Amino acid sequence: MPRQEWLARTSAALDYDIERSFEALPQQEGAEIMEGIFGAHGFRLFDRFPFEIHVSLPGDTYRSNATGTADGALLWEFDNDTFVLRDYVVEARSRIVYPSRIKTAGIVLGALLALALAWILWHQRLDRDGSARQ
Repeated sequence: MPRQEWLARTSAALDYDIERSFEALPQQEGAEIMEGIFGAHGFRLFDRFPFEIHVSLPGDTYRSNATGTADGALLWEFDNDTFVLRDYVVEARSRIVYPSRIKTAGIVLGALLALALAWILWHQRLDRDGSARQ
């Protein structure tokens, strides 16, 4: 089978499969999908399709590769050219600071240090008084 004939048959079969797939959809939905893929006036391969990602994180954001902020949320703005030759990783990190937990940890740590110091001083006093452990 000549190559051109094979290509024509394959293309016709593929066109038939695509058309049959869209006919199976409800009329309105199929039309919207077809227009989104091919456009109202032709194939939209080279059009730009801008889109955005909005992310809200708890606490304070200390690292991200966002392009900006909007209404307290991180914002990434893209178009289809962003992904032509490489992947794009959306990254953001935040931390929540709990002042009451920090205060409690400080009190507990201070109490442990005071107990350790008291224990050391008590044992030094016992050694100095001649009542060393045997």
